[in-house]
Amino acid sequence: MGIDDSVGDRSNAAVDLNRTASVKKKNAPRFDTRNMQEQARKGSWRLLLENVKEARKIAAVFSPEERMIHTTYHILALAKLGNYTGAAEELAALGDLQNASFFYEDHPNVYPGISGSMVPFSLRWLHAAIPYRIGQASTSMERMYSLLDYCSQKEEKALAADGKSEEIDEIFSSWKRRKEIVNFAIINLHLGQKDYIVALRFVNETLARDPENVELWSKFAHVQLQLGDVDGAKLTFAKVEALVDERAKGGEVDSSLLCLVGRNKGLVAFVEKQYAAAVKAYNEVLEISPGDALAANNKALCLMYSRDLIRATQVLEDVLQKHTEAALNETLVLNLCSMYELAAINSNESKRKLSSWILQVAPDDFDLTCTRL
Repeated sequence: MGIDDSVGDRSNAAVDLNRTASVKKKNAPRFDTRNMQEQARKGSWRLLLENVKEARKIAAVFSPEERMIHTTYHILALAKLGNYTGAAEELAALGDLQNASFFYEDHPNVYPGISGSMVPFSLRWLHAAIPYRIGQASTSMERMYSLLDYCSQKEEKALAADGKSEEIDEIFSSWKRRKEIVNFAIINLHLGQKDYIVALRFVNETLARDPENVELWSKFAHVQLQLGDVDGAKLTFAKVEALVDERAKGGEVDSSLLCLVGRNKGLVAFVEKQYAAAVKAYNEVLEISPGDALAANNKALCLMYSRDLIRATQVLEDVLQKHTEAALNETLVLNLCSMYELAAINSNESKRKLSSWILQVAPDDFDLTCTRL
């Protein structure tokens, strides 16, 4: 994941920009937080790590808020490059995220009149997610539930704020979005532990509070499919489509929800081995969003199972070439390389060419072992 917010939960006046600027002047541009943000956007995780290491080596001077942002990017870069142990050690060195020194009011000379936490949501997320990667699933689960409570409190606080303004609406929407991210993470953690019934119970409880959440209903249907309840999943997917249709009548629907409905239709057809119907559904998605990697990948699989290997490989090659940033992921590349192997004609040469191209365009965290070379 990327850095969701550049700063933490400050609640009133803006940071003294002159004071912050005076700190920045002492440091090279490569240590600037905006530069780090750009490196993260490009997936230049190794360069980001080098800059953090260099900043620490020369003891560059940063404001408390900047130090927090640097630390967050550092931990994120370690995680992106698969060094979860190193990321966990950095998190442990931080200690309690509620430490007084992580609050603006603990630095009145730097942030006069400002209150709240400097800890970005992304750091709280990493704090919850990293333990799972080092075999501590129960710790991750506990922290995710705590993070869910934290998001709920922030959402309720924004909802109860006096008056109406675009800023308050934006804060409320932001915390609602973050809460949904944590909800899905908790569901996936339960599924990863094969706690399917617990996952369904959690989804049901969440839907009781948010009965028109189409993404969550869709996730519910996916869990039903994992349990083999195809008929139940079809009914749930039908509910998703009805909710989206209702929004469309009111002019509130966006293309992402139409794509969600299309992918759901394709998935049901795929599970029932109705590959032609599945391809039709995925084509409708790709007409709306040509770079939809999941739709392209699943369409190719349907074609492969229909014994049309040539068209299957063409679908994946085309989406990679035309929509590289959106479509490039290890699962899609792995499937393409598997198709090259099934074709059995110059498969290694095709995979080598693909690997060379990926090296030129992929972010640092892309796992090239998916090319099966």
